[in-house]
Amino acid sequence: MPVFTDIPEDWNILSPSSLDLYWVERGISVPFTLYDLNGNGIFDTLAWIAPHLSTQTFEIIVITNAKHLDENRNLISNIFSEVRILDDVWSETIQDTHHVRVTFEVPLDKSKDITLYPRIISGAPSIEVYEVGGTELIAEFTSLEVGRNTVFLTDLIGTQDTFDLKIKGGAVEFDYIVDPSIFLVGNSIASGGAETSVFPQIPPGSQLNDLMIATCVYDPNNGLDSGVSWTEEAAGGWTLLYSEEIGGPGRDRHTSIFWKVHGNSEVGPEFAHNNGNNNADATSCQIHTFRNVNSNDPFDVIFNPDNHHDSGVNNPAPTNPSIITNTPGALVFLFAHVTHDDISEWVAPTDYTLQGNFAGQNNGNNNFMQQGVSTRIIFSPGTEIPTSWQNINDNDRGEWVVATLALKPADLPPSPPSDLVCGGGSCDITVDASVDIEGIGSIDPDGDPVTYFIEANLLSSIISTDQESSTQQIIGSSSSTIPIHFAGFESGAQGWSDPGADSDLSGVRSSVDDSNILGGTQSWHLQDNSATSITEQSFDFTGYPSVDVSWNAFYTSIEGTERLDFKCDGTTIWSYEANSLGTENQWLDFTSQSVTITPVNCVFDNSVVLSFESEFSGNGDHVYIDGINIEGPGFIDVESTKPFTTYNDIFSSSTTSISEIQIDVDVSSYSDLGSTSYANNLPDLEVEMWDGSSFVSIGTMSVTGVGGFSIVTSNPGILTAWETPSNTNLRIRGINFDYFDVGNFDQIDYTNVFVSINGKQWTPIGSHPEGFPFTWDTPSIPDQENVNLRARAIDSTGSNTYSDYFTKNPTSPFLEISHVPAGGPNVDSISEIPDQLLDDPSGLNSVPFEVTVLYQGNLNQVSVTAEVTDSITTTRIAVCGTVNSITGITSCTVDMRFFDPPGAWQVSATATDDGGQSNTLLSPFTVLEYTELIIDTGVNFGQVLPGTFPNNDQATTLINFGNMLINSATITASDLVGQDGTLIFTSNFAANMDADACLSLDLTDDYTIPNFTPLPPGINSQGNLHICLKSVPSPLPIQSYVASWEIIVALAALSIARKKRRKKRKASKEELLDDYFLDEKLKIRYGVGLDELLGNAGVISKSAEGIKIPLGIFNQKVSPAEALCKYLKENKEFKFSEIAEIINRDQRTVALNYRNAVKKKKEKMKIVKGELFISAKVFADRRLSVLESVVDHLKNKGLKNSEIAEILNKDSKNIWTLHSRAKKKLAKLNKNV
Repeated sequence: MPVFTDIPEDWNILSPSSLDLYWVERGISVPFTLYDLNGNGIFDTLAWIAPHLSTQTFEIIVITNAKHLDENRNLISNIFSEVRILDDVWSETIQDTHHVRVTFEVPLDKSKDITLYPRIISGAPSIEVYEVGGTELIAEFTSLEVGRNTVFLTDLIGTQDTFDLKIKGGAVEFDYIVDPSIFLVGNSIASGGAETSVFPQIPPGSQLNDLMIATCVYDPNNGLDSGVSWTEEAAGGWTLLYSEEIGGPGRDRHTSIFWKVHGNSEVGPEFAHNNGNNNADATSCQIHTFRNVNSNDPFDVIFNPDNHHDSGVNNPAPTNPSIITNTPGALVFLFAHVTHDDISEWVAPTDYTLQGNFAGQNNGNNNFMQQGVSTRIIFSPGTEIPTSWQNINDNDRGEWVVATLALKPADLPPSPPSDLVCGGGSCDITVDASVDIEGIGSIDPDGDPVTYFIEANLLSSIISTDQESSTQQIIGSSSSTIPIHFAGFESGAQGWSDPGADSDLSGVRSSVDDSNILGGTQSWHLQDNSATSITEQSFDFTGYPSVDVSWNAFYTSIEGTERLDFKCDGTTIWSYEANSLGTENQWLDFTSQSVTITPVNCVFDNSVVLSFESEFSGNGDHVYIDGINIEGPGFIDVESTKPFTTYNDIFSSSTTSISEIQIDVDVSSYSDLGSTSYANNLPDLEVEMWDGSSFVSIGTMSVTGVGGFSIVTSNPGILTAWETPSNTNLRIRGINFDYFDVGNFDQIDYTNVFVSINGKQWTPIGSHPEGFPFTWDTPSIPDQENVNLRARAIDSTGSNTYSDYFTKNPTSPFLEISHVPAGGPNVDSISEIPDQLLDDPSGLNSVPFEVTVLYQGNLNQVSVTAEVTDSITTTRIAVCGTVNSITGITSCTVDMRFFDPPGAWQVSATATDDGGQSNTLLSPFTVLEYTELIIDTGVNFGQVLPGTFPNNDQATTLINFGNMLINSATITASDLVGQDGTLIFTSNFAANMDADACLSLDLTDDYTIPNFTPLPPGINSQGNLHICLKSVPSPLPIQSYVASWEIIVALAALSIARKKRRKKRKASKEELLDDYFLDEKLKIRYGVGLDELLGNAGVISKSAEGIKIPLGIFNQKVSPAEALCKYLKENKEFKFSEIAEIINRDQRTVALNYRNAVKKKKEKMKIVKGELFISAKVFADRRLSVLESVVDHLKNKGLKNSEIAEILNKDSKNIWTLHSRAKKKLAKLNKNV
């Protein structure tokens, strides 16, 4: 029975080939018929014959010309219905590397373009254009804009109607894909002979915005009638362009040309004529339909007729049709009414594309209008219309009219700008604060207003996205095994010996067969402990580092000391004893019956004998052995190189003048146990980069553990290649990987792969409408030379498409940015200097710090000087390096002397530019008290006679190598002891700083040196100590007598018996309790309390627990240490002594930091809602500066450098430097400990 169904007209079905009717139950396609019931050229009804009355399902499948394909160009879905018109109905997401295959109605050539309207879903996608199934790139949408995007098919050879659009670097969706070129889609011919003729024909397939041209000729009967009246009516929206009577006298032929944009009306032009006899008159029309003409502006149709007519023979071809167009892809329309000539013989110069050559119609009357209306249509390449048409057959005759029309394509983009001017003139200028820049010379074919977008080629640091954002690369060493022997005993002894009655192949029970599959029928049986209770076999183990042997065993009646021995060359290396491995009378598998043999057990050569031997008490004790498996290590990673992981197309935009490229990775897991077990090179990551033709190694990351690692290259070939986005490829692999055993192997797991490029990149700087330059403000742009400029234009109210770029200068000279600084450079910060203990008397104590400078000008023109001073008179000059031109940081070192006074010091750093403008910043630090006394020589009295009074005076020199004044000293003396134990008592000695008074007092166990000469700190601060031997006891054996005496100065104890040897203080806790230099003095002089000195170092004050510090305070215009002290003092209301305890700093340093902070910032620190906090105990480690402590803490919490930089409002490079410095300090201390 027949079935009919409606087809929605928005499906735009113009041909039966656009549909398929699918019978679901049968799985076949069925024939159908399409109808256009309303006659608008679009099929709206489908009919087919259903085979029988039953439940049947038919699916109408629209076969269209836009398909979504995967990366291998396999069909995923059809998206034509979503992309066929601009209607805000979007296609599904087209992922990276997927394709859209689009077919156009008319084949395109290299003069045509493809226009699409996408929206970006992710990434920074581009779109490559290929011929269907092709691999040769013919065009590319390098960057996508919101709205219209157009690319010309400049590399297309020949013509093509189907193209593959490949998505790269992201994901997109499409609303509309189109070829916007003008093209001819239809031609119809109609004629009439009645007195009134109406031509309603609208070509099939025309759309509402198509432009139609109607060329019509009226010819009276035989052209002989007179008194003819002729009228034309532009009905149905038609507009009359041209009307003229042609032919010789009395011929009265009339030509008319109409045009219209197809609207709702389908009525054609109407002609009325009256020749008096109302017969044999004829009107003939051709209607030509064109697509993609800018129909919203009728003035886009340019008309200029060139009328030539003659009734004689040898009529010449028309010449010089006077119309010029500079519009690419414009259409030239030649119409001629001829009687005895064929317009197809008229030719134009080369390089013109023929669109149609349409012969006329004679209306069935061969006596006149022998060729009727003839039309020839060509496309102009966009230059002057041909000045000459050639009639190949000059013997023909006839009358004709030539009309040329230039039809502009709809919404063409503007032409590129022709120039850029700076300040109304040359761009070879030096700019300080601003400059007016103007693009000129862009022309829009549609007359739409043009906007210029300007870009500058500026120095920049470009950081890629994370190349391992969702994955983690795991590189580990590994091993494999090589089978040496397996015995399942199904095929016999398989090499194992059968020496006699107590060893045999048994069918009593079995564990596995010869394929190591559970089951089987036989095993090897041993019993008793006789000479035949053994089975053995010889193997070649040459070259193996180890061999694994395993087996299955079944024991019965094993008791006491009865056992099974496994031996290698007669040496027992494994034994089973009763109940040692579980219940008997069951199969025990290889998990318990196994052993690893090494050359330590027996010599690995070509005849290693392995044996099983039973040591049972009788024939009633049995063991059955099966599944003997012997394996050696096969592949073992030793200094192995692992496969590469490759990262392609890292950057999507080009960069020029690249100076260096840095690759950073975060290692999340690290093990070098395999390499250290072998004493081999440690595992590492090697990086190779693409240089345009091949991958080139740039070295290793020097991975040593968990954390961030980087490598930098300045290889010229790589830097040049990486200016092109398609060359931004690199790969990483593991090297030096070792596998020792299951618990000792190498592994590196890494993620967060970032690539940074230092170079120049095109950067948008502004835009302006035609005739209105924009002002480029440059104060925030660093000084730099060779700044090139480029511009492109867009007609945002027309095609909304960018033109190609105009680049100002292909080579230098270029614009230069050079600032005249306002107020000179500014010292922004000085890194915090921890408390200093100047305890190296043998040389200078080097104190490092960093100075950060802010400057609007060229940092290369700034130098930094610095010095440190105390509160009295001491000044030490620092040495500072060159200021980094990007970060503004310079490293300084000041050499301090051991005698520099303790207490408050400050750094004074001054930055000065070439113009003499300068700025100074102060930052405090503390020098701790340090007492150090060194004895120049020991004391030796030589030979003495017993029972005498020699008054022997021996002098030694006391040298003050500390920074404290020494006013007194005490000698802790002991009796001299001879080799046989004989004593010389201390009372026989005396000591004095005055040589003349040396004998005045007897030396005691705790003796204050009389007449002590004060020793101030400084070079050559020394005095002589006289030790006198007053008397020698008698009798006295001849031998050497020695003692070790100590001189106590403050808390420094030093021996007088050793030459030039510093002695650390020796005192028990009880002794210190008796000393008046107790806890408070220790804190002042050494920065530690008594308990901390005696073993509790590193214990954080309980007062720091629970105190939270907001990270926002470190964004203030004060140093980090000043900010911390100011917050704890004002916001938390702690005393200086409490703050000192909380952050483990000297109280005087805290007070000085607070005073400096108040000078810079009067108001209290403001804490914003949502602020991040960290514990105050983070700052208790005085080895690190305040900011180093913050960065180290946040890195240990897993934050990236970029995240920390954002929190602290610092440059990520500064964060890297701070973290690196903290790691070095902590590593150095841990090493010393």
